[in-house]
Amino acid sequence: MRYAIWDGVGITAEMDSAARAQINISYAINLQKDAEHHLEYQHLQNLTPAPLPDAPRLPANLREIQILAERQDDDILDIERRHADDDETCLPHESCNRIYLRYRANDEPPYSKYLGRAAYHTAEYAEKDVQSVTLAPEHDGLVAGTYTFVRRDVTEATHFNGSPEEIFQSAQIAPTKVNDTPALNETPWRAWHLFTAQRFDIDPYEFGNFLISRERWLAGGSYEVLNGVTFGGAGAYQSGENYPIIFPNTTHAVRSNIDAYASNIAKVENLYMNVMHTIAPGLHARVTGGLLEEMYRGVSGELLYQPYQARWAIGAEGNWLQQRDPDKDFAKTSLETKTAALRFYYEVPPRDLTVIFSAEQYLAEDHGFSLELRQQFLQGIQLSFLGTWSNQRDLGGPTDRGHTDARLMLHIPLQYEINDMPIENHLMVNVGSGARDKGQEVELPVPDLWDATRPISYGPILRSWDDLLNF
Repeated sequence: MRYAIWDGVGITAEMDSAARAQINISYAINLQKDAEHHLEYQHLQNLTPAPLPDAPRLPANLREIQILAERQDDDILDIERRHADDDETCLPHESCNRIYLRYRANDEPPYSKYLGRAAYHTAEYAEKDVQSVTLAPEHDGLVAGTYTFVRRDVTEATHFNGSPEEIFQSAQIAPTKVNDTPALNETPWRAWHLFTAQRFDIDPYEFGNFLISRERWLAGGSYEVLNGVTFGGAGAYQSGENYPIIFPNTTHAVRSNIDAYASNIAKVENLYMNVMHTIAPGLHARVTGGLLEEMYRGVSGELLYQPYQARWAIGAEGNWLQQRDPDKDFAKTSLETKTAALRFYYEVPPRDLTVIFSAEQYLAEDHGFSLELRQQFLQGIQLSFLGTWSNQRDLGGPTDRGHTDARLMLHIPLQYEINDMPIENHLMVNVGSGARDKGQEVELPVPDLWDATRPISYGPILRSWDDLLNF
């Protein structure tokens, strides 16, 4: 039996006998088909940019431009007009009569689509003497690059006389100076971010137990009190599980006591505070504290450095953790542990595939390496394969030679609305070991900095440049 999840992604289930069954998840790439589709789509995009609403007869002031953008779901955070006398970023040969705006980048690709929308609102409605527009996309307190477009090129392209490629040829793209971005408006209210999720954990084989599984429903949200400062939380309801009682190593049971947590039908999954900030060009930081996941609470910190226009990045993460009491949401057990990781990221062109190599100290304070292949699809679907090697195994003896493990993770985002309130829905399938103690990582409630910077990074924006006018 085979079920196709998406184009190229499918699940195959087979049963050889009453005692043996297997499940395979496959991902196929047709490079020739993708190339032909890309060329065809680019050709059509150059000929038929998206139709746009009529512009007002009179130019709008900056506040009116912001209101017009908000009506079309374009979240402009701040907007100002700059002249050569008060703008140090102006080039010597440039008149520099420009509008400079900062907008909130959307979580879902194609990211250039939101760049084009912000440019359109300024180019279409601003006063006639404005010659260019500089855009600074922002995401959860993080900034990366600025994109300066010639206003004439944007206007012609949105009236069927140009293309995204022509806008790119005349654009000036540069790294963002952290102190150069306009300050946010003093807004007393920030939008809520609400979500629901369905999570399926499948453990093919664990200590003599075949095909252990668990199904949970999660619901929660976050609230950004300041730019880059977020409070969030989620609750979980368990709809089914078949975890047995496991006794592999009770001296340092970091995951093998999961049966105690699986016995709870409802529980506070996480409750945390998260801070993200760009502290220097290309250098981003994150600090997260609180109830981080079902089994652990503590403090997590991360740094990520990615040079401008680079396909690679280096990250470091450290976590100080206390194991949560399985019967009480805010109590803890006597187990404390520390984890750390040094990671190297590389984007494989031309597809949005990331290779991540890590040297880590895991939850049981064992050491090892991991290799992850993370594929991001245009619709926001993410498929990951993670292989780990630890210098210890759960039942190792004097001749312990370590342990290898593999994990497959599928994340499908969807969205729906209740009374015009957008709510994100996530389907998560996690196939891999969930009850072993070695080679295990903490599951943070927020994305790592690599994923958090995708909506503002140079590479992901340029990969979807054909969608600049597709709004």
